[in-house]
Amino acid sequence: MMERCYRSSNTSYKHYGARGIKVCERWHDFTNFLADMGERPDGMTIDRKDNNDNYYPANCRWLLATKQACNRRSSVYWTHDGRTQCIAEWAHEIGLSIQALWTRVNKYGWSVERALTTNKMKCKRKYAPGLPY
Repeated sequence: MMERCYRSSNTSYKHYGARGIKVCERWHDFTNFLADMGERPDGMTIDRKDNNDNYYPANCRWLLATKQACNRRSSVYWTHDGRTQCIAEWAHEIGLSIQALWTRVNKYGWSVERALTTNKMKCKRKYAPGLPY
């Protein structure tokens, strides 16, 4: 958190410090951070509820990395059957890859509804003489 906000040589700095994202002064002392957030639960990472805002107690929480992936500026959200989720959550729920869903909508021009409700398609093998079937 501190590295990506304040060390310009950090590879993530462009997404944090260069955008003006800061860590509250209180958290510059790790004991205060620990007092506010507690120990990191297994499998969790620090997440900002509003990813355009700074790191401070009211804007931060511990979140599973898989859920945190949806809290990015680049995340794509789709609404279907009255529910809105990021494409990663839809992919996990229906058992398709993110790439497959993205391709259905952005390459093949399918509607979001069709992309989410069409079962996985089996690849049809093209006939080739001499191959066992």
